[in-house]
Amino acid sequence: MLDEVARERRYLAFEEAPPIERIVVYVEANIATGNTHLVGLVDDIIVGWCDIVRDVSRPTRRHCGTLGIGILAQYRGLGLGRLLMQQAMAGAAASGLKRIELTVRSSNQRAIALYAQLGFAHEGCQRNAIMAEDGYEDRDLMAYLVPEQPQRAA
Repeated sequence: MLDEVARERRYLAFEEAPPIERIVVYVEANIATGNTHLVGLVDDIIVGWCDIVRDVSRPTRRHCGTLGIGILAQYRGLGLGRLLMQQAMAGAAASGLKRIELTVRSSNQRAIALYAQLGFAHEGCQRNAIMAEDGYEDRDLMAYLVPEQPQRAA
């Protein structure tokens, strides 16, 4: 599934999936460290995924996570991406994340519209950040700030 989306060379940052062993290690590490990692299933076949990985590179970034998502072409436009993102965002918020970041090719207007509908704001553009088959492409930076929950009275 991951390889099929990657080989489209239109949406992901890589052009082919890593070996299955590396994918298993990645998913197991995500789960073991409390990161949100969801898959979309149709008839027991994985047709999409969404994960949000906490940034542990520096203490000042531990409140941030990076969202990744992929849906097989034939299952796009059916609401699966929205559902996976909503569930992943809720899980990330429950785990204490305060900021969810993502990058998206500027040409992927359908995804950008979905992200905006879910509350992501455009924060910048990296010009010529992606070398595509037909030239360079810009990459947009977007982020969602998790709303503060009111404190319950004791």
